[in-house]
Formats: sequence, structure tokens, C-alpha cells
Amino acid sequence: MSFSFSSKFSALALCAVLMSGSAAAAYELEKQTTLTDDSGGVMRSVSTGLVRQPGRDVSSTVEFTNFHPKTDSSLVLNGNIQRQQSGEKRDTLTLLNGQLSVRGVEGQNGEDVNLVFQDLEIQGHGRHREFEGTIVVNGESVDAANMPRSTARLLRKVMGALRSNMR
Repeated sequence: MSFSFSSKFSALALCAVLMSGSAAAAYELEKQTTLTDDSGGVMRSVSTGLVRQPGRDVSSTVEFTNFHPKTDSSLVLNGNIQRQQSGEKRDTLTLLNGQLSVRGVEGQNGEDVNLVFQDLEIQGHGRHREFEGTIVVNGESVDAANMPRSTARLLRKVMGALRSNMR
């Protein structure tokens, strides 16, 4: 396809106008995603919210059915999570609620690890994360700010699966 000079100029002018107005613009987000892994596991996500420069306010509901995350395919996730996320660039606030059953966790001898998130708040500052709230691990309540390393490692894997599979 070829363009004449005037149509190229018009397209460039239109892009310039759109880009100049986007600094203060906000966009409504409505997104549905379904991922099926190689084993037939499924992750369904519905996200709504507001995306603006320089930040976002997005709510998501994510449902896992025998899902193998691409960050660690030895894990199998079942359950659902409600995630609210707001912030700018690398300074974010994430609030999690829901429950997950995680199979394939190292050191669990094939037993599922059951996680329940109750107003779990994750403050992100660059690569640093601070946790507040409660995580219930196999029926035992754990203060998120003082969780054992094994729980923190599992939570990082689950959060990594959410981030990488929702892009």
C-alpha cells in the first residue's frame, strides 16, 4: 500500500494531536482474557478500571482451573483471586482477596497448599515489597508482614504467575 505525502502528513498530524492530549487523558479499561496452557488448564481474567498517565486503578477477578503458570509449569493453580491495583509506574498498591489451591509446591510431598488471602495489601516501591494483612496457609493464619520464607517464596511465585500471564 502506498501513501501520498498529504495522507502521510495527515496521519502524522493526527498522531501528534492524539499524543499531545494523552498526557492528561484517562482511558476506561475493560478486558477479558482466557489462557489455556499446554495441559488444558485455564486462567480466566476479567479486568475493569481506569488507566491514565501516569497511573492506573484496575480491579480484576482471576479464576484458575488446573492452570500451569508459564513462570513455573510444575505448579498447578485452582481457585480465584480478586485483585485491586492502583498506583504509578513502580509505586503500586495491590489488594488481594480469594483462595487458591497450589499443587506441585516443593517440599509438600505432592500435597496441595491451600492459600486464602484476606485483605492482603502489597505496597510496591520499585523492586521492594511490603506486606500487610493475613494469609491463611493450610488453615493456619499468618501475618503477612512476618510470613515464613517458604510462604513468601510461594507468594512470589503466585504473584509472578499473575503478572506474567496477564500481560
